[in-house]
Amino acid sequence: MAVPTRTNRPVCTLGREEPDGEGEHVVLQRISSTRDTLEVPVPSVPPPASVQACRTGAVPLLALGCLLLSLLGLGFSRSVDPTADPTADTAVDTAAEPVATVSRDLPARYAHHRGPAGAGGDRQLLGHDTTGRGLVTEVFGDLAAARDVAVLVGGVGTDLATFDTGTLRTGARALAAVSPASAVVAWADYVSPASIGPSAAGPGLARAGGRRLGVFLDSLRENAPATHVVLVCHSYGSAVCAAALAGEDAHGVDDVVDLASPGVGEGRLPAGVRRWTATSPADPIRLVPHVRIGGFGLGVDPAGTPGARRLPVPPDGDHDDYLATGSPTLAAVAAVLSA
Repeated sequence: MAVPTRTNRPVCTLGREEPDGEGEHVVLQRISSTRDTLEVPVPSVPPPASVQACRTGAVPLLALGCLLLSLLGLGFSRSVDPTADPTADTAVDTAAEPVATVSRDLPARYAHHRGPAGAGGDRQLLGHDTTGRGLVTEVFGDLAAARDVAVLVGGVGTDLATFDTGTLRTGARALAAVSPASAVVAWADYVSPASIGPSAAGPGLARAGGRRLGVFLDSLRENAPATHVVLVCHSYGSAVCAAALAGEDAHGVDDVVDLASPGVGEGRLPAGVRRWTATSPADPIRLVPHVRIGGFGLGVDPAGTPGARRLPVPPDGDHDDYLATGSPTLAAVAAVLSA
């Protein structure tokens, strides 16, 4: 794949400038020695206004503020439910709750969860649990026949109350729309941080979620015909995916796509698993330090791990825009899924 010539524009990252000649718009041509070249649309765009704004002297102060907020466990007050118990998401052991899994009798599984959820007759729910903030897993496409399956894992604030209109489900629907031969799973079957606060600044909930994700992926491997599985992990969800793949077992996963990641632990993946990353220049997640100090911080930037390939991003895209309809990242993820 020919990569367009790029100017040596600086990109703001934590208050320093660096050339973006190998930035997020550059995609490595091959994803394996056994597959053809991956053709991904690479848009030609001017530098976004947000990047220009980043060049001011305010950036170092903002970066320092983000560092202090992360390490002290403070944060923004964007809570999913302002009436909820602020300590409700600090209990990381959800082993007592049943894990959504894939069964060979998918119609029966869908029907079993559709009724209690009050869902329409065409919704395909693998799991639905109203305990606490709620857990839910929904499938788009024909999981019983698809050879390519994407499992989307959401981040902060992903729960039953936000699921229908939130980033996870809308992104899954958008990916399914441009990947009609594939199946897409919106997986919200872990207790996510309710807001950007203490629990979002550490790996506890990610580790618990990673254990549940591993169980789900194993059931997918055992009961569905998929031969190519892609994990698409957004924001804090990338820490969950990293926890699920922290050992030697890939759980049947072939590719991991980390979108707007605040950190992926030590950054290692099981042998044979490929990593793709995307973070928009306009996304404030860039200002989150990729560190782990004691119980705070989520680890290294996946873009800097060995073999990581960068995908194109919306130039002015916000934190939740990666899988929006028409996004270059959406097209790139679809290309990874179908490759």
